[in-house]
Amino acid sequence: MFKIPSIDQLVDVSLLQEHLDSITQAIGIPVYLLTNDGTCILGDQYRYRQICSRFIKSKLEKCKQCKLMDIDATISAIANDNDKLITYDCLPMIEVFGSSITIDNKIIAVMLAEKKKSLEVKMSLLQECAREADLDSKATNTFIESILIIPVISMDRTRSAQKLIAVATNAISQLVRKEFSLRHSIEKMEIVNEIVVALNRYKDIDSIIEFVINQVVDLTQARDGALFLWDGSKKALVAYSKKDTGYYQVPEKKGIVSRALNMREAQRVNNVNIDPDYVKIFPNTQSELAVPLILESIPIGVLDIQSDQLNHFSEEHEHILMMLVKHVTAAILGSFVTQFVASFENARLIAELQKSTAEKDELIRNLSHELKTPLTHIITFLEHLVNRSISISDKEREFAKIAYQEMWRYVRLVDKILTFSRILGRRLILSKETIVLSEVLRNLLDFYTPIAKDKGIELQFNEDIKDAEVIADKDSLMQILVNLLDNAIKYTPNGGIVQVSLKEQNGFSRIEISDNGIGISEIALQHLFEPYRSGDEARPGQKGGLGIGLYIVKQLVEEHQGSITVKSKLDEGTTFTFDLPSSPEKSLVSNVNDLISKI
Repeated sequence: MFKIPSIDQLVDVSLLQEHLDSITQAIGIPVYLLTNDGTCILGDQYRYRQICSRFIKSKLEKCKQCKLMDIDATISAIANDNDKLITYDCLPMIEVFGSSITIDNKIIAVMLAEKKKSLEVKMSLLQECAREADLDSKATNTFIESILIIPVISMDRTRSAQKLIAVATNAISQLVRKEFSLRHSIEKMEIVNEIVVALNRYKDIDSIIEFVINQVVDLTQARDGALFLWDGSKKALVAYSKKDTGYYQVPEKKGIVSRALNMREAQRVNNVNIDPDYVKIFPNTQSELAVPLILESIPIGVLDIQSDQLNHFSEEHEHILMMLVKHVTAAILGSFVTQFVASFENARLIAELQKSTAEKDELIRNLSHELKTPLTHIITFLEHLVNRSISISDKEREFAKIAYQEMWRYVRLVDKILTFSRILGRRLILSKETIVLSEVLRNLLDFYTPIAKDKGIELQFNEDIKDAEVIADKDSLMQILVNLLDNAIKYTPNGGIVQVSLKEQNGFSRIEISDNGIGISEIALQHLFEPYRSGDEARPGQKGGLGIGLYIVKQLVEEHQGSITVKSKLDEGTTFTFDLPSSPEKSLVSNVNDLISKI
């Protein structure tokens, strides 16, 4: 997961050079480091500088056949036998020996020492080596001088030098391991910190789970992952996976996930096929890593990742997940606390809203009562003036009639507001009874006929069925009819016609109220039955009302298990049609009569 750096990235080069110079002085032969990236680190001893520089730096870059060009070959030879002596291909008179520097059993460098095979070195051989290296005369002399001054040491001194180099490489290995471990820890903390910082942006539990799974799967290059939380009511671990929001359950004491929960420690399984506790969650799983989420010594869940490769998860993966789950647990706990506080606050707000609504409803009821009582007295007095009084002139009677109609309009407005409040508060109570529709319609039309006549409107009534009965709340039914008739008369110009018809339709009593007035636009029709919307919006020159009348009509019709529709065109008129279930007895009689008529 983490790339092991070269030795010069872990230890200062000057410090390494000091070690090389000290060892060179102690054993009397040149010493240098060959690193895992193919470069060399040389000491500062002058007498060995020329040959090392030429044949360890320059020459190695040129000669492709030299054993020392291949760090793996050199490392392999030294690692297998520290007593082994290696000979340069380009300098057959020189022997090399040394020891390796390792991190986590991986060699990152080799410390090498040089010595001559014998005191006798043929000058012709040295000159041949110089020619192969394309050295000029000056460089050739320097090269020959450098080779000649390299000492020949006995086997005993060679063994001592090998031991000293082994001790030195062991000390350097410990140094680089500590540095690597420190950097490794810092890097792991940085990775976890980046995830934690990003994690803090998420507040709800689903987002936290999705983010954590995605990050962990990407970080470890796993194939699948899931975050399981313990559900005490189901006695199972439930989770969401990376691929979807599927709901998985792992029974108690089943699977590697449950084992991690119960043992409260990470479970890294290199081969799930030989693990007796393995329970298949995702297909083609070969290895699995499960790390428990612990809250105050209580396991609350498990972060689980799986791979389709054997031995995929390392100790490093395990350490990172163990560091991460502490923060994940805190984030989940924070989410639960936030949701609890939000729920508590919502409950408080709902209680306040309910209290406010109750107070508002009480105010509306009291206000309606206070308004309707004097209005009723005024209406009674005006009705007496219009219909019975002989002590007033015709003009005064006309004024009284107008006032009488306006007072009724105010009464209906109060009723609208009261009904609207009950509907919104879901406190509408219907007192249903058997009602003869034809009687209700005739009485209502008798009331509206003079009003329509005053506007020059003809009011017609077509009754296809006699004595049609419905089970309905009489006040609500009157409110529906009054609202629709008010609108029809209001929006029909002088000389127009408002027609009311009553029919029987498949067990329903159908009432249609149509006019040939100014109509409603298609756009306004789409929102006509919504609260605070009015057909006046699409009628030029018309003043909008409260926008609750048709909303109330629709709600009242539906409270009676009925339905209402509207058809309209601008400048052609409007037709409202609503159906109410017929009285069961009447409906049965009607069905029998229909059957007899067909025989």
